Amino acid sequence: MILPYKTIKDKALEWSIGKQCSEIKELGEWKEYEIFKIKKGKNKGQFEENPKFNKWLKHRFENNWKYVRSLMLKYESKIDQIKFLELELEKLKLEERVNEQ
Repeated sequence: MILPYKTIKDKALEWSIGKQCSEIKELGEWKEYEIFKIKKGKNKGQFEENPKFNKWLKHRFENNWKYVRSLMLKYESKIDQIKFLELELEKLKLEERVNEQ
């Protein structure tokens, strides 16, 4: 099987999609989407207490929701790695200053 060739533009687009989904998830506005309104019972018309982002993705992107979710998770993973490495760098710089004194 030949793997598809991805150009820099393709990777940039994937990164952008992952970033946008992550930002949408962070803002939380998706929780007020119509699909989370309760349709029956005493709480009819109210929003679900614990809506799932995957449900919103499924509704919004239909057949491609798993792909979009994977891009978002990939983006969030890389951002977490960057934050971790920045903290490690700060620790090393602090340790270096202490050793110089």
